[in-house]
Amino acid sequence: MALYGAIGTGKSSIARMLVNRVEVARVFGRSRHWVRCQSAPNVEALIHALATSLSLKKRTNCPLTDIIEYLEVHPSSLLIIFDDFQMPESDDEIEKLTDVLGKLGQCRSANVCILLTTRDLPLPEGVAWLHFLVEPLSVDAAIAMFRAISGHDEDEDEEVKSAAAAVQARRTPHATGVRPRQKTWAD
Repeated sequence: MALYGAIGTGKSSIARMLVNRVEVARVFGRSRHWVRCQSAPNVEALIHALATSLSLKKRTNCPLTDIIEYLEVHPSSLLIIFDDFQMPESDDEIEKLTDVLGKLGQCRSANVCILLTTRDLPLPEGVAWLHFLVEPLSVDAAIAMFRAISGHDEDEDEEVKSAAAAVQARRTPHATGVRPRQKTWAD
Protein backbone atom coordinates (compact mmCIF):
# COMPACT_ATOMS: atom_id res chain seq x y z
CA MET A 1 0.00 0.00 0.00
CA ALA A 2 1.27 3.49 -0.75
CA LEU A 3 0.15 6.72 0.91
CA TYR A 4 1.22 9.62 -1.26
CA GLY A 5 0.71 13.37 -1.19
CA ALA A 6 2.40 16.70 -0.57
CA ILE A 7 4.78 17.28 2.31
CA GLY A 8 3.01 17.81 5.65
CA THR A 9 -0.32 16.26 4.68
CA GLY A 10 -0.18 13.58 7.38
CA LYS A 11 1.02 10.51 5.49
CA SER A 12 3.30 9.38 8.33
CA SER A 13 0.62 10.10 10.93
CA ILE A 14 -1.88 7.98 9.02
CA ALA A 15 0.69 5.19 8.71
CA ARG A 16 1.33 5.33 12.49
CA MET A 17 -2.40 5.19 13.12
CA LEU A 18 -2.73 2.15 10.84
CA VAL A 19 0.14 0.18 12.37
CA ASN A 20 -1.11 0.92 15.89
CA ARG A 21 -4.63 -0.40 15.23
CA VAL A 22 -5.58 -3.42 17.32
CA GLU A 23 -6.41 -5.44 14.22
CA VAL A 24 -2.99 -4.78 12.70
CA ALA A 25 -1.21 -5.53 15.98
CA ARG A 26 -3.11 -8.81 16.23
CA VAL A 27 -1.95 -9.91 12.77
CA PHE A 28 1.64 -8.62 12.87
CA GLY A 29 2.44 -8.36 16.60
CA ARG A 30 6.07 -7.34 17.02
CA SER A 31 6.68 -7.92 13.32
CA ARG A 32 5.93 -4.27 12.45
CA HIS A 33 9.11 -2.54 11.31
CA TRP A 34 9.38 1.20 10.74
CA VAL A 35 12.16 2.27 8.35
CA ARG A 36 12.85 6.00 8.08
CA CYS A 37 13.92 6.49 4.49
CA GLN A 38 15.15 10.09 4.75
CA SER A 39 18.34 8.70 6.33
CA ALA A 40 18.78 6.16 3.48
CA PRO A 41 20.12 8.01 0.41
CA ASN A 42 20.34 4.87 -1.77
CA VAL A 43 19.05 1.30 -2.02
CA GLU A 44 22.02 -0.15 -0.12
CA ALA A 45 21.37 2.21 2.81
CA LEU A 46 17.66 1.31 2.68
CA ILE A 47 18.53 -2.40 2.94
CA HIS A 48 20.83 -1.66 5.90
CA ALA A 49 18.06 0.36 7.58
CA LEU A 50 15.63 -2.55 7.15
CA ALA A 51 18.21 -5.02 8.53
CA THR A 52 18.70 -2.71 11.54
CA SER A 53 14.93 -2.46 12.06
CA LEU A 54 14.75 -6.26 12.05
CA SER A 55 17.60 -6.29 14.65
CA LEU A 56 19.64 -8.58 12.42
CA LYS A 57 23.23 -9.38 13.18
CA LYS A 58 25.52 -9.35 10.17
CA ARG A 59 25.98 -12.94 8.98
CA THR A 60 27.09 -12.37 5.41
CA ASN A 61 28.52 -9.50 3.41
CA CYS A 62 25.09 -9.01 1.85
CA PRO A 63 22.41 -7.54 4.15
CA LEU A 64 19.65 -8.52 1.69
CA THR A 65 20.75 -12.15 1.98
CA ASP A 66 20.63 -11.83 5.78
CA ILE A 67 17.10 -10.40 5.54
CA ILE A 68 15.87 -13.15 3.21
CA GLU A 69 17.44 -15.85 5.43
CA TYR A 70 15.77 -14.26 8.47
CA LEU A 71 12.40 -14.35 6.71
CA GLU A 72 12.93 -18.00 5.75
CA VAL A 73 13.77 -18.98 9.35
CA HIS A 74 11.01 -16.87 10.96
CA PRO A 75 7.87 -17.64 8.95
CA SER A 76 5.22 -15.13 9.93
CA SER A 77 3.47 -12.04 8.74
CA LEU A 78 5.77 -9.05 8.49
CA LEU A 79 4.78 -5.41 8.02
CA ILE A 80 7.49 -3.08 6.73
CA ILE A 81 6.76 0.64 6.75
CA PHE A 82 9.09 2.67 4.52
CA ASP A 83 8.40 6.20 5.77
CA ASP A 84 9.20 9.20 3.56
CA PHE A 85 10.24 6.93 0.69
CA GLN A 86 11.77 8.55 -2.39
CA MET A 87 12.31 6.85 -5.73
CA PRO A 88 15.96 6.65 -6.75
CA GLU A 89 16.99 8.93 -9.59
CA SER A 90 19.35 6.63 -11.48
CA ASP A 91 18.20 3.70 -13.60
CA ASP A 92 20.74 1.47 -11.82
CA GLU A 93 19.29 2.29 -8.38
CA ILE A 94 15.71 1.82 -9.65
CA GLU A 95 16.69 -1.62 -10.96
CA LYS A 96 18.28 -2.51 -7.58
CA LEU A 97 15.16 -1.35 -5.75
CA THR A 98 12.86 -3.37 -8.01
CA ASP A 99 15.05 -6.43 -7.39
CA VAL A 100 14.99 -5.92 -3.59
CA LEU A 101 11.21 -5.48 -3.43
CA GLY A 102 10.74 -8.50 -5.69
CA LYS A 103 12.91 -10.68 -3.43
CA LEU A 104 11.05 -9.52 -0.32
CA GLY A 105 7.71 -10.23 -1.96
CA GLN A 106 8.77 -13.67 -3.22
CA CYS A 107 9.76 -15.03 0.18
CA ARG A 108 7.57 -18.14 0.43
CA SER A 109 7.68 -18.71 4.17
CA ALA A 110 6.71 -15.18 5.24
CA ASN A 111 3.81 -12.93 4.36
CA VAL A 112 5.56 -9.60 3.70
CA CYS A 113 3.36 -6.49 3.52
CA ILE A 114 4.85 -3.12 2.59
CA LEU A 115 3.44 0.31 3.41
CA LEU A 116 5.10 3.34 1.81
CA THR A 117 4.63 6.97 2.65
CA THR A 118 5.92 9.06 -0.24
CA ARG A 119 5.67 12.23 -2.29
CA ASP A 120 6.89 10.42 -5.39
CA LEU A 121 4.99 8.84 -8.24
CA PRO A 122 5.37 6.52 -10.06
CA LEU A 123 6.11 3.83 -7.49
CA PRO A 124 8.55 0.95 -7.95
CA GLU A 125 7.47 -1.65 -10.50
CA GLY A 126 6.92 -5.30 -9.71
CA VAL A 127 4.59 -4.66 -6.76
CA ALA A 128 0.80 -4.43 -6.96
CA TRP A 129 0.44 -1.14 -5.07
CA LEU A 130 -2.79 0.20 -3.65
CA HIS A 131 -2.51 4.00 -4.03
CA PHE A 132 -4.11 6.40 -1.57
CA LEU A 133 -3.78 10.15 -2.07
CA VAL A 134 -3.50 12.07 1.22
CA GLU A 135 -4.73 15.64 0.84
CA PRO A 136 -4.38 18.51 3.34
CA LEU A 137 -7.20 18.97 5.85
CA SER A 138 -9.30 22.09 5.86
CA VAL A 139 -8.71 24.34 8.90
CA ASP A 140 -12.05 23.28 10.44
CA ALA A 141 -11.25 19.59 9.94
CA ALA A 142 -7.77 20.09 11.42
CA ILE A 143 -9.27 21.74 14.53
CA ALA A 144 -11.84 18.94 14.87
CA MET A 145 -9.06 16.32 14.60
CA PHE A 146 -6.92 18.14 17.15
CA ARG A 147 -9.85 18.22 19.58
CA ALA A 148 -10.57 14.53 19.06
CA ILE A 149 -6.97 13.48 19.68
CA SER A 150 -6.06 15.89 22.45
CA GLY A 151 -9.27 15.89 24.47
CA HIS A 152 -9.50 19.70 24.33
CA ASP A 153 -13.05 20.90 24.33
CA GLU A 154 -14.29 23.97 22.50
CA ASP A 155 -13.95 26.27 25.52
CA GLU A 156 -10.22 25.54 25.91
CA ASP A 157 -8.99 26.00 22.37
CA GLU A 158 -7.67 29.56 22.05
CA GLU A 159 -4.22 28.16 21.26
CA VAL A 160 -5.77 25.89 18.62
CA LYS A 161 -7.72 28.78 17.06
CA SER A 162 -4.59 30.96 17.08
CA ALA A 163 -2.49 28.25 15.39
CA ALA A 164 -5.23 27.54 12.84
CA ALA A 165 -5.50 31.24 12.01
CA ALA A 166 -1.72 31.41 11.48
CA VAL A 167 -1.82 28.38 9.17
CA GLN A 168 -4.80 29.77 7.27
CA ALA A 169 -2.96 33.08 6.82
CA ARG A 170 0.05 31.25 5.33
CA ARG A 171 -2.17 28.90 3.26
CA THR A 172 0.33 26.09 3.57
CA PRO A 173 -0.38 22.35 3.62
CA HIS A 174 2.22 21.78 6.34
CA ALA A 175 1.14 20.58 9.75
CA THR A 176 0.83 23.20 12.48
CA GLY A 177 3.22 23.48 15.40
CA VAL A 178 0.45 22.69 17.87
CA ARG A 179 0.28 18.94 18.29
CA PRO A 180 -1.44 16.82 20.90
CA ARG A 181 0.85 14.49 22.78
CA GLN A 182 0.13 10.86 22.06
CA LYS A 183 2.65 8.07 22.56
CA THR A 184 2.57 5.53 19.74
CA TRP A 185 4.35 2.35 18.81
CA ALA A 186 6.44 4.10 16.15
CA ASP A 187 7.75 6.84 18.49
